[in-house]
Amino acid sequence: MNRLSWLWLTLALVGPAPRFPQAAADTGLVGTYRRGSFEVAFEADGRYRVAQGGATGVEGRYRSSGDAVAIVDETGPFACAPPQRGRYVARPSADSLTLLAVEDSCDERRRGLTGAGWARVRPEAPVALAHVTVIDGTGAQPQSDMTLLIVRGRIADLFRSGTKSLPPDAQVLDVAGRFVIPGLIDSHVHLATDPSDEDRREVVERRLRNALRGGVTSVRDMAGDGRALADLSRAALVGDIESPAIYYAAVMAGPEFFADPRVRAASRG
Repeated sequence: MNRLSWLWLTLALVGPAPRFPQAAADTGLVGTYRRGSFEVAFEADGRYRVAQGGATGVEGRYRSSGDAVAIVDETGPFACAPPQRGRYVARPSADSLTLLAVEDSCDERRRGLTGAGWARVRPEAPVALAHVTVIDGTGAQPQSDMTLLIVRGRIADLFRSGTKSLPPDAQVLDVAGRFVIPGLIDSHVHLATDPSDEDRREVVERRLRNALRGGVTSVRDMAGDGRALADLSRAALVGDIESPAIYYAAVMAGPEFFADPRVRAASRG
Protein backbone atom coordinates (compact mmCIF):
# COMPACT_ATOMS: atom_id res chain seq x y z
CA MET A 1 0.00 0.00 0.00
CA ASN A 2 1.42 3.40 -0.95
CA ARG A 3 2.06 6.42 1.27
CA LEU A 4 -1.02 8.33 0.12
CA SER A 5 -3.24 5.42 1.03
CA TRP A 6 -1.90 5.70 4.57
CA LEU A 7 -2.48 9.46 4.80
CA TRP A 8 -4.10 9.34 8.12
CA LEU A 9 -6.19 8.97 8.28
CA THR A 10 -3.33 9.72 8.74
CA LEU A 11 5.10 11.63 -28.70
CA ALA A 12 5.91 14.56 -32.17
CA LEU A 13 5.01 15.48 -35.78
CA VAL A 14 7.09 17.91 -37.87
CA GLY A 15 6.44 21.51 -36.87
CA PRO A 16 4.46 22.68 -33.84
CA ALA A 17 2.79 20.08 -31.65
CA PRO A 18 -0.50 19.13 -33.34
CA ARG A 19 -3.87 19.50 -31.72
CA PHE A 20 -5.38 16.06 -31.88
CA PRO A 21 -9.17 15.84 -32.05
CA GLN A 22 -10.97 14.97 -28.84
CA ALA A 23 -12.35 11.73 -30.30
CA ALA A 24 -8.83 10.44 -30.91
CA ALA A 25 -8.76 7.49 -28.60
CA ASP A 26 -9.26 3.85 -29.41
CA THR A 27 -11.28 2.46 -26.54
CA GLY A 28 -9.33 -0.82 -26.68
CA LEU A 29 -6.19 1.07 -25.70
CA VAL A 30 -7.75 3.29 -23.05
CA GLY A 31 -6.55 2.48 -19.56
CA THR A 32 -3.60 2.59 -17.20
CA TYR A 33 -0.72 0.14 -17.47
CA ARG A 34 2.16 -0.54 -15.10
CA ARG A 35 5.64 -2.01 -15.65
CA GLY A 36 7.94 -1.96 -12.65
CA SER A 37 7.75 1.47 -11.07
CA PHE A 38 6.46 3.08 -14.31
CA GLU A 39 2.87 3.77 -15.32
CA VAL A 40 1.53 4.86 -18.70
CA ALA A 41 -2.08 6.00 -19.01
CA PHE A 42 -4.11 6.47 -22.20
CA GLU A 43 -7.29 8.45 -21.49
CA ALA A 44 -10.53 8.38 -23.48
CA ASP A 45 -10.15 12.08 -24.40
CA GLY A 46 -6.83 11.46 -26.21
CA ARG A 47 -4.54 12.46 -23.34
CA TYR A 48 -1.62 10.32 -22.24
CA ARG A 49 0.65 10.40 -19.22
CA VAL A 50 3.81 8.63 -18.04
CA ALA A 51 4.68 8.51 -14.34
CA GLN A 52 7.30 6.89 -12.14
CA GLY A 53 6.72 6.16 -8.51
CA GLY A 54 3.53 8.22 -8.61
CA ALA A 55 5.28 11.34 -9.94
CA THR A 56 4.22 12.48 -13.42
CA GLY A 57 7.17 12.78 -15.83
CA VAL A 58 5.38 13.38 -19.15
CA GLU A 59 1.96 14.51 -20.26
CA GLY A 60 0.81 14.77 -23.86
CA ARG A 61 -1.67 13.60 -26.47
CA TYR A 62 -2.07 10.52 -28.60
CA ARG A 63 -4.07 9.50 -31.66
CA SER A 64 -4.86 5.91 -32.55
CA SER A 65 -6.29 4.15 -35.58
CA GLY A 66 -6.50 0.40 -35.41
CA ASP A 67 -3.25 -0.70 -33.85
CA ALA A 68 -1.31 2.41 -34.96
CA VAL A 69 -0.61 5.04 -32.29
CA ALA A 70 0.94 8.51 -32.74
CA ILE A 71 2.22 10.18 -29.59
CA VAL A 72 3.28 13.76 -28.93
CA ASP A 73 4.69 15.02 -25.62
CA GLU A 74 3.54 18.40 -24.31
CA THR A 75 4.74 18.99 -20.76
CA GLY A 76 6.77 17.41 -17.98
CA PRO A 77 10.39 17.21 -16.87
CA PHE A 78 11.10 14.27 -19.21
CA ALA A 79 8.98 15.39 -22.19
CA CYS A 80 10.49 14.99 -25.67
CA ALA A 81 10.47 18.23 -27.66
CA PRO A 82 9.19 18.68 -31.23
CA PRO A 83 10.02 17.74 -33.96
CA GLN A 84 10.70 14.40 -32.27
CA ARG A 85 7.97 12.03 -33.30
CA GLY A 86 6.63 8.82 -31.89
CA ARG A 87 4.76 6.20 -33.89
CA TYR A 88 4.02 2.83 -32.36
CA VAL A 89 2.02 -0.34 -32.85
CA ALA A 90 -0.14 -1.05 -29.80
CA ARG A 91 -1.37 -4.51 -28.91
CA PRO A 92 -3.66 -4.17 -25.88
CA SER A 93 -5.47 -7.06 -24.30
CA ALA A 94 -7.78 -7.42 -21.33
CA ASP A 95 -4.80 -7.72 -18.99
CA SER A 96 -1.74 -6.26 -20.72
CA LEU A 97 -0.22 -3.99 -23.36
CA THR A 98 2.67 -4.41 -25.79
CA LEU A 99 4.08 -1.35 -27.61
CA LEU A 100 6.31 -1.75 -30.69
CA ALA A 101 8.22 1.29 -31.95
CA VAL A 102 7.77 2.05 -35.66
CA GLU A 103 9.55 5.41 -35.56
CA ASP A 104 10.65 7.55 -32.64
CA SER A 105 13.63 9.90 -32.69
CA CYS A 106 13.38 10.37 -28.91
CA ASP A 107 15.56 7.58 -27.52
CA GLU A 108 14.37 7.90 -23.92
CA ARG A 109 10.71 7.65 -24.85
CA ARG A 110 11.34 4.71 -27.19
CA ARG A 111 13.27 2.80 -24.53
CA GLY A 112 10.69 3.60 -21.88
CA LEU A 113 7.59 2.58 -23.83
CA THR A 114 8.71 -0.23 -26.14
CA GLY A 115 8.15 -3.86 -25.29
CA ALA A 116 5.84 -6.17 -23.43
CA GLY A 117 5.28 -6.41 -19.69
CA TRP A 118 2.79 -3.56 -19.33
CA ALA A 119 0.08 -4.91 -17.03
CA ARG A 120 -3.34 -3.26 -17.09
CA VAL A 121 -4.18 -1.62 -13.77
CA ARG A 122 -7.67 -2.29 -12.56
CA PRO A 123 -9.18 0.81 -10.92
CA GLU A 124 -9.77 0.56 -7.21
CA ALA A 125 -13.22 1.36 -5.89
CA PRO A 126 -13.46 4.75 -4.12
CA VAL A 127 -13.42 4.62 -0.33
CA ALA A 128 -15.57 6.90 1.83
CA LEU A 129 -14.75 7.38 5.50
CA ALA A 130 -18.09 8.46 6.94
CA HIS A 131 -18.85 10.24 10.22
CA VAL A 132 -15.18 10.88 10.97
CA THR A 133 -13.77 13.79 12.96
CA VAL A 134 -11.19 15.79 10.99
CA ILE A 135 -8.32 17.72 12.59
CA ASP A 136 -6.67 19.65 9.74
CA GLY A 137 -3.55 20.79 11.59
CA THR A 138 -4.16 24.52 11.03
CA GLY A 139 -5.29 25.22 14.57
CA ALA A 140 -8.95 25.26 13.58
CA GLN A 141 -11.52 23.43 15.67
CA PRO A 142 -12.03 19.73 14.88
CA GLN A 143 -14.76 19.12 12.29
CA SER A 144 -17.10 16.38 13.42
CA ASP A 145 -19.36 14.10 11.36
CA MET A 146 -17.39 14.56 8.11
CA THR A 147 -17.04 12.24 5.11
CA LEU A 148 -13.63 11.92 3.46
CA LEU A 149 -13.66 10.47 -0.07
CA ILE A 150 -10.54 8.70 -1.35
CA VAL A 151 -10.26 8.04 -5.10
CA ARG A 152 -7.24 6.20 -6.57
CA GLY A 153 -5.31 6.61 -3.36
CA ARG A 154 -5.83 10.38 -3.12
CA ILE A 155 -8.19 12.53 -1.07
CA ALA A 156 -10.82 13.67 -3.60
CA ASP A 157 -13.36 15.41 -1.35
CA LEU A 158 -14.24 16.31 2.21
CA PHE A 159 -17.76 17.32 3.25
CA ARG A 160 -20.33 17.10 6.00
CA SER A 161 -21.75 13.59 6.09
CA GLY A 162 -25.01 13.31 4.17
CA THR A 163 -24.65 16.56 2.23
CA LYS A 164 -23.28 15.02 -0.99
CA SER A 165 -23.89 11.86 -2.97
CA LEU A 166 -21.18 9.24 -3.07
CA PRO A 167 -20.00 7.35 -6.17
CA PRO A 168 -22.26 4.30 -6.59
CA ASP A 169 -19.31 1.92 -6.35
CA ALA A 170 -17.81 3.52 -3.24
CA GLN A 171 -16.90 1.38 -0.26
CA VAL A 172 -18.39 3.19 2.74
CA LEU A 173 -16.75 2.75 6.13
CA ASP A 174 -18.53 4.09 9.21
CA VAL A 175 -15.69 5.41 11.36
CA ALA A 176 -17.69 7.41 13.88
CA GLY A 177 -15.60 8.14 16.95
CA ARG A 178 -12.34 8.07 15.03
CA PHE A 179 -10.11 10.88 13.79
CA VAL A 180 -8.30 11.90 10.60
CA ILE A 181 -5.21 14.11 10.75
CA PRO A 182 -2.59 15.17 8.16
CA GLY A 183 0.38 12.89 7.63
CA LEU A 184 3.02 13.41 10.30
CA ILE A 185 6.69 14.30 9.66
CA ASP A 186 9.47 12.89 11.82
CA SER A 187 12.33 15.31 11.21
CA HIS A 188 14.98 13.49 13.27
CA VAL A 189 15.62 9.83 12.53
CA HIS A 190 18.73 7.66 12.11
CA LEU A 191 18.25 4.91 9.52
CA ALA A 192 21.81 4.11 8.44
CA THR A 193 24.31 4.88 11.18
CA ASP A 194 25.61 1.30 10.93
CA PRO A 195 23.98 -0.65 8.08
CA SER A 196 26.06 -3.71 8.97
CA ASP A 197 24.74 -4.01 12.52
CA GLU A 198 21.88 -2.23 14.27
CA ASP A 199 20.66 -0.64 11.02
CA ARG A 200 20.52 -3.79 8.92
CA ARG A 201 18.13 -3.45 5.98
CA GLU A 202 15.43 -5.75 7.31
CA VAL A 203 15.42 -3.97 10.66
CA VAL A 204 15.17 -0.52 9.10
CA GLU A 205 12.40 -1.59 6.74
CA ARG A 206 10.42 -2.80 9.74
CA ARG A 207 10.89 0.53 11.51
CA LEU A 208 9.79 2.43 8.43
CA ARG A 209 6.71 0.24 7.97
CA ASN A 210 5.70 0.76 11.58
CA ALA A 211 6.20 4.52 11.26
CA LEU A 212 3.99 4.68 8.15
CA ARG A 213 1.26 2.66 9.80
CA GLY A 214 1.48 5.02 12.75
CA GLY A 215 0.68 8.04 10.56
CA VAL A 216 4.20 9.24 9.68
CA THR A 217 4.33 10.01 5.93
CA SER A 218 7.78 11.68 5.75
CA VAL A 219 11.04 11.25 7.67
CA ARG A 220 14.35 13.15 7.65
CA ASP A 221 17.54 11.26 8.44
CA MET A 222 20.06 13.45 10.22
CA ALA A 223 23.16 11.82 8.64
CA GLY A 224 24.34 8.29 8.03
CA ASP A 225 25.68 6.08 5.27
CA GLY A 226 24.61 8.03 2.17
CA ARG A 227 24.75 4.91 -0.01
CA ALA A 228 22.26 3.03 2.16
CA LEU A 229 20.07 6.12 2.56
CA ALA A 230 19.94 6.77 -1.19
CA ASP A 231 18.84 3.19 -1.82
CA LEU A 232 16.18 3.35 0.91
CA SER A 233 14.90 6.68 -0.39
CA ARG A 234 14.59 5.31 -3.91
CA ALA A 235 12.85 2.14 -2.73
CA ALA A 236 10.33 4.23 -0.80
CA LEU A 237 9.72 6.57 -3.76
CA VAL A 238 9.01 3.83 -6.30
CA GLY A 239 6.99 1.71 -3.88
CA ASP A 240 9.40 -1.17 -3.48
CA ILE A 241 9.09 -0.92 0.31
CA GLU A 242 6.28 0.20 2.60
CA SER A 243 7.70 3.41 3.95
CA PRO A 244 7.25 7.13 4.47
CA ALA A 245 9.06 9.44 2.05
CA ILE A 246 12.74 9.57 3.08
CA TYR A 247 14.83 12.74 3.05
CA TYR A 248 18.42 12.76 4.29
CA ALA A 249 21.48 14.93 4.88
CA ALA A 250 25.17 14.26 4.32
CA VAL A 251 27.76 14.42 7.10
CA MET A 252 29.90 17.56 6.71
CA ALA A 253 32.08 18.64 9.63
CA GLY A 254 35.63 19.23 10.80
CA PRO A 255 38.29 16.59 11.62
CA GLU A 256 37.31 16.25 15.27
CA PHE A 257 33.78 15.20 14.39
CA PHE A 258 35.12 12.26 12.41
CA ALA A 259 36.54 10.77 15.59
CA ASP A 260 32.95 9.88 16.50
CA PRO A 261 32.58 6.08 16.14
CA ARG A 262 29.13 6.55 14.61
CA VAL A 263 30.64 8.53 11.75
CA ARG A 264 33.26 5.83 11.17
CA ALA A 265 30.54 3.15 11.13
CA ALA A 266 28.50 5.10 8.58
CA SER A 267 31.57 5.58 6.36
CA ARG A 268 32.92 2.05 6.23
CA GLY A 269 33.57 0.58 2.79
